Amino acid sequence: MQRTFSLRRQEILQEPKIPEFLNKWPALFDVSEINLEFMRLTTVPLTSKFLGELDRLTDDLIRVFHTKGGAAGRKIRAVMAKTDNSADINVRHDCVLSCLSIYLNEDLDTLVKEYVEVNPHGPEELEVKGRVLAPKRLQYASDDNSAPNKKAAEDLRQSVKPKPDVKRSKASLDTVQSLLSPRKSLHLKEARNLTLRGGLTYEHDIECREAEADVAGTTMAIYTVRAESDGPGGRFADVGVVLEGVEVLHNLQSINHACVMLYGLIYALNLSYPKSLKNTFEVYQKILMDLESSKLSPKVQALKLKLLR
Repeated sequence: MQRTFSLRRQEILQEPKIPEFLNKWPALFDVSEINLEFMRLTTVPLTSKFLGELDRLTDDLIRVFHTKGGAAGRKIRAVMAKTDNSADINVRHDCVLSCLSIYLNEDLDTLVKEYVEVNPHGPEELEVKGRVLAPKRLQYASDDNSAPNKKAAEDLRQSVKPKPDVKRSKASLDTVQSLLSPRKSLHLKEARNLTLRGGLTYEHDIECREAEADVAGTTMAIYTVRAESDGPGGRFADVGVVLEGVEVLHNLQSINHACVMLYGLIYALNLSYPKSLKNTFEVYQKILMDLESSKLSPKVQALKLKLLR
């Protein structure tokens, strides 16, 4: 990878599609290679610098966060309350990064998508090589008449003619993930091959096609997966990164680790910061990584001054 660095940079400047670049340079989409590529570009170690500075500034950041009032202040206190019952450093880092975005009037949740690992039919009906995941924000009980999404789901079912005895639903091979479940479920790349017993009801096929369109429109995201049995406070079964509808990283340790890797990929692939989190990523770059830190936006400048007090 060192010897092909200049050739790779020339290709990146031509702004290739992520799926094409992933096929040509698969080794780059690895945690160790992302760290090495970042070092080649900046001469700064990525993970150790980012997390080291986050550790060093955590107490000062929390002090500044607690000065925030209003709805943002209440949200910050609710997020930081999660650290009271956990000694896990990753939980602390995740909460601090989430509160950083809230403090800057942004929302890390616009980048992070939460999913719950589920078995939609039970083992007698569906056997999946991998796992089936349902978006946490869309889950509701089948007998819950007050569920906000239920009417829309029923309208969709009424508007489409049933397709009985669909024996096999094939996830798109052009993307590394697709969605499938009684409500909406995410199939990561480990779960592309399905073996069905007794057929698949028509609404699942509808939602699979629907979801493939959603995934194709995902420009940049971090996904998290928890087992349904673990509850909202359980450990993550998986954390990964999606770019242009393609899962480029998985099996990461935590949200903060995914943020570090996403930041490294943005540099390595010459991507733009997400517009909804431009101040958050500026803090990553100019305060945590100390790169091009001579010129700061007003919000980031104000935060830096408060950290120095």
